[in-house]
Amino acid sequence: MPARPPEGAIGVTEEPVTGTSSHLSSRWVLGTRVDATSYRDATQRILGWAGNAESRYVCVANVNNVMEANEDPSFLDVMNGALVMETLRRIA
Repeated sequence: MPARPPEGAIGVTEEPVTGTSSHLSSRWVLGTRVDATSYRDATQRILGWAGNAESRYVCVANVNNVMEANEDPSFLDVMNGALVMETLRRIA
């Protein structure tokens, strides 16, 4: 999924989670990607990725974070992983 929503994106998308056979429902909320999951599911996914030595970016946000990201494009990039991905591209 892109670091920013496509122009005019509304609604729910089903995206495969790389390295798993499952999907997460995702929604863009004020420009921030939000995945529908639970603490149990998120924990299992994170532990699975760690157990497989997979490098991942997980951002746990509250309402305040989403509101701040809506007002600050650079923070929005951090929330959506764009800054992390660009940094990794430059290092590689």
